[in-house]
Amino acid sequence: MRIELKQAKVVFQYLPLKLRPHIQFVVRQCLRKISAEETVKECVTTFSRGAPTQACLSANSLLTCAIAPIQTECGEETSDWVIKYVTKFATAIDPRCKLASQLP
Repeated sequence: MRIELKQAKVVFQYLPLKLRPHIQFVVRQCLRKISAEETVKECVTTFSRGAPTQACLSANSLLTCAIAPIQTECGEETSDWVIKYVTKFATAIDPRCKLASQLP
């Protein structure tokens, strides 16, 4: 699946609009597959149920737990998107939050 996903991401911008939903489906399908794995599932649950005061800590924990499997199975572009998504969420709640992925 990784080869198909990586190739899809490269040509995504050149695809006719009617084909783009299929590529997005492939990305979402890969993320769902990873999120269903027991270890990652536990991290996602902890993150989802976390108190707003713990947003930064739980976001760091989620990324530590999930990014390696996402990179391996879904590719670099997808893992970058997840990092950006989680970062926006955490910093919207706590603007002082620094995620491990942002540190030098």
